[in-house]
Amino acid sequence: IIPDSVTSIGDWAFYNCSSLTSVTIPDSVTSIGGSAFYRCSSFTSITIPDSVTSIGGSAFYNCTGLTSVTIGDGVTSIGDEAFSYCRSLTSITIPDSVTSIGSYAFYGCSSLESITLPFVGSSRTASGTYDAVFGYIFGSTSHSENRTVEQYYSSGNSRYYYIPSSLKKVTITDATQIPYGAFSCCRSLTSVTIPDSVTSIGLSAFYDCRSLTSVTIPDSVTSIGSSAFNGCNNLTAVYINDIAAWCAIDFDNSSANPLYYAKKLYYNGTLLTDLVIPQGVTSVGAYAFYSCTALTSVTIPDSVTSIGLSAFYDCRSLTSVTIPDSVTSIGLSAFYDCRSLTSVTIPDSVTSIGGSAFYGCSNLSDVWYSGNSRTVITIDSDNAPLTSATWHYNTCDANAHTYLSDCDASCETCEWLRNVKEGMHDFDWVVDDAGNCGVDGKKHEECSVCHEKRNENTPIPASGEHTYDNACDAECNVCEQVRETEHTYSNGWDADCNVCEEPREITYSGWALDGGKWYFYNNGTVVKNAWRKDSVGWVFLGKDGAMLTNAWCTDSQGWCYVGANGYAVTNCWKRDSVGWIWLNANGSMTKNAWVQDGGKWYFLNANGYMVANAWKKDSKGWVYLGSSGAMMTNAWVRDSVGWCYVGADGYAVTNCWKRDSVGWCYLNGNGSMTKSQWLYDGGQWYYLDANGYMVTGTRV
Repeated sequence: IIPDSVTSIGDWAFYNCSSLTSVTIPDSVTSIGGSAFYRCSSFTSITIPDSVTSIGGSAFYNCTGLTSVTIGDGVTSIGDEAFSYCRSLTSITIPDSVTSIGSYAFYGCSSLESITLPFVGSSRTASGTYDAVFGYIFGSTSHSENRTVEQYYSSGNSRYYYIPSSLKKVTITDATQIPYGAFSCCRSLTSVTIPDSVTSIGLSAFYDCRSLTSVTIPDSVTSIGSSAFNGCNNLTAVYINDIAAWCAIDFDNSSANPLYYAKKLYYNGTLLTDLVIPQGVTSVGAYAFYSCTALTSVTIPDSVTSIGLSAFYDCRSLTSVTIPDSVTSIGLSAFYDCRSLTSVTIPDSVTSIGGSAFYGCSNLSDVWYSGNSRTVITIDSDNAPLTSATWHYNTCDANAHTYLSDCDASCETCEWLRNVKEGMHDFDWVVDDAGNCGVDGKKHEECSVCHEKRNENTPIPASGEHTYDNACDAECNVCEQVRETEHTYSNGWDADCNVCEEPREITYSGWALDGGKWYFYNNGTVVKNAWRKDSVGWVFLGKDGAMLTNAWCTDSQGWCYVGANGYAVTNCWKRDSVGWIWLNANGSMTKNAWVQDGGKWYFLNANGYMVANAWKKDSKGWVYLGSSGAMMTNAWVRDSVGWCYVGADGYAVTNCWKRDSVGWCYLNGNGSMTKSQWLYDGGQWYYLDANGYMVTGTRV
């Protein structure tokens, strides 16, 4: 517990305090220094109060046990590598108060599943630079447990980042833009939430996000850049809350619109099949409903004056369109490939129809035109379905059409079709099936004049409520209708039914999958903080009972590592931020011992890490461990003393001659070369020069 008198936690304050299990930071603290809690691997949670304004670089570096972080609303900056190698962290929320996030801030957070950020990249204003993309905060140095992602941040420019493979969900809370290439090539992301504050989505912002299945575009967005959703081929739904705002979005091209892949547009949570564009909208923008294949009808208000490029391109379920008198132009490819379109009503206010506006409308048979000749309209090329359809002209004088009734749609004189509005019909409800206790009835509305029907199959609630002996009873006591029901329990060891509270005997033992994680139960009790062995190997059940994966864990034997399948890794090397470790046959770290692997010998020190670039002495002599950690053989070695030679058995050669490509040298009692002195050997005197080589053919 840090006292209230402390105002700042200095650099390296708790460096390598690996036994520290908890920290309480008081409201008096305003800053946390660089490397303040570096490698404090034993504490699991930290709460940073609102009083703190800055978190220094590497502040929580390699806090491998940290599973929960709460950051106060006063923090404005997070330094480089602040939470690097927090391997147990599964989610984190960065408050809107933060204005800058350093590089590598979350590097090596290999268990991260979700993250909430105020913006994408290093700051709210970052755009078009390498620090303006999502991967920036995860770093550009290769990491085995992260996914390699090439992210584009401007035209022709990209950088590789290493984003956790486990990360699926991202929530942005306070940005005004989603920058160029922000989430490009993030193929593992399944969910990205865009806030109402965003007005623009940049070029290629979600390029190749192939695991996204849906996206919600807020009403605030006014522009979406070219290819923003290109490659998002698993999108199935686009959600909006304002049709007028959607019509006004400036889409750069067809793949800027997520409908290019999704095909289905949901308005206020309901699939949009009958589109009613609200009064006041003046233009249906380019690509607005591109490939919206679920649309069957469109109502355009008389406030609209233009229909943009490819506005209804490939709306293949659309059967008819009535264009109001206010429209003067229909853009290129506006109704391209609307193959179910059989009729279209065009007012005489239209003066131009763009090229391919009705190309591919193979079932278009009737055009209802309010003028008396289509020659006044400029119809551009590739509109054969339109020009070859039957045109119906308004040959009656203005307001001189005659109809059999107020709700008759066709003029008796010229067959001109009018839009019969709801108020012209006289609808009454007609009961089709009254239903009974157990089955709803059906009814529809029908005009008493023209017999047009609407709201068919509207349900009539059953005449009485079903009655059952209890909440889990399957048969109604009145009508004997059988419903599907069964006892429900929260889990395999829950004793009481959640519905009727009928008890059951629980003796469950074994494995159970719950929330995507495996647990082991012994007579209904979850086993925690323990190893468990099955036919494959050993797994470790964590403090909540869940089987750990891709994680370090410690027990009485020391540190062990469990892989992606949950089993303890054995008889192999594993590298962490410090160095290489050998996990032996029981999964624990080898310490103060030799290991033979791949025909080579290695030595692990007292901390369990591989020794490299160093001499090691045993009872027989000295051996040298090279840069790879392997004991060298039949090789020259240079250290601070000079050159030495290790033989086939790996030991330093002493008190003998050795020849290399230059000449003969003599390796003395400590294994180093004899230099600038006489040597008596085998009854003969020899002289070794300053480089350690035998002098021959020269007077000394």
